[in-house]
Amino acid sequence: MNTNYHHVFNGAGWIMVLKQSHDPERHNPELKPIGIIPGYGMSAYIFSYHPWDVSMEEYLVKQGFEVWSINFRNQGDSRCNGGCIEYTIEDIVYNDLKVAVDHILEMTKSQRDKVDLIGGSLGGAYAYLYAALINPDKVGALVGIGAPFKMVNVHPAFVMVTYWPKLLKQVKLNHTRQLARLALPLVLRMPRLISIYLHPEIVDTKDPESLLKAIENPNCLLNYQLAYWVKNEELFIEGKSFTSLMQKVSNPILCVLSNADGIVSRENALAVLDAASSEVKDYFVAGDENIKMAHADLFVSDYCKQMVFEPMTNWLLQQN
Repeated sequence: MNTNYHHVFNGAGWIMVLKQSHDPERHNPELKPIGIIPGYGMSAYIFSYHPWDVSMEEYLVKQGFEVWSINFRNQGDSRCNGGCIEYTIEDIVYNDLKVAVDHILEMTKSQRDKVDLIGGSLGGAYAYLYAALINPDKVGALVGIGAPFKMVNVHPAFVMVTYWPKLLKQVKLNHTRQLARLALPLVLRMPRLISIYLHPEIVDTKDPESLLKAIENPNCLLNYQLAYWVKNEELFIEGKSFTSLMQKVSNPILCVLSNADGIVSRENALAVLDAASSEVKDYFVAGDENIKMAHADLFVSDYCKQMVFEPMTNWLLQQN
């Protein structure tokens, strides 16, 4: 697999890092390139890592795709060049993702003039918003993996947070990875503490440092915005609801869910299918009666290749 790193100025004081991967012997230039978007408090590292099997990036590349994993501002190896550490959803969509998509289409080895977008968690919402707010004609298919849309059936812990949104706006959370490093041994011994996010029984945790590499510091402006999203059920961008914005989106959409996700509920994620005007609207649920899969299990569990990567890739090939 060939890998190149692109350092791209986002127009707002940050140098983003876009990782381009393809296999010269397997790459099919008739397939649209894929842009993978990380979510809240995470970097694109999660897409290139698996404890013992192929990662999402590797799996897609082996199927002939050119894959671009995107680190926005304050993620991964992106560098500040006069910009602000705090940012909003609008900052990511209007600046970072817009610039990233344009760069991918300019530099891709594909013969296609559109990019398929895969968003993990909040990254899925970014992908939907790009199609709704920026340019749906530059996008092919949209895939949301555990992606939020309408905040219904939210875990009680997150509902409690909405009581103090203005406080969240003032609280800066630093050293998140270090704190997670200290807490991980405890939560692994008490799996119920972490089961809404990850099931240790189906994730190889022998190398915790590698798992922790995907964690990034959240920021208070985004926390404030997310709190009001939960409180109102709807996200509002420039006075317009997420639901109304999606009504003009007609791109093919796939929702990937897990059967025991305590972060993004089934009702939350699937609401995007009701809102969009797409002719192609599909979803599947990872996990079964014997295998419970939570939010992070979609990327790093023992079953993510067969239950997530394979059916998602087959769907993308159908759209191509």
